Amino acid sequence: MRGHHRRIVIVGAGSIGCFTGGLLAASGRSVTLLARPRIIDEITQNGLTVIDFSDMKEVM
Repeated sequence: MRGHHRRIVIVGAGSIGCFTGGLLAASGRSVTLLARPRIIDEITQNGLTVIDFSDMKEVM
């Protein structure tokens, strides 16, 4: 399947799964997240924002 993007499914979309899925989606890949209903509801209502440590403010 050279040249074709395969669909990616993240099973267990907690914090790590959502982060990984978000990075893949941001790079243009087709990603499906399988998660608990409360996680899907949260993403549906608020979207999914992925940040890395460079975007975080230091809290003292």
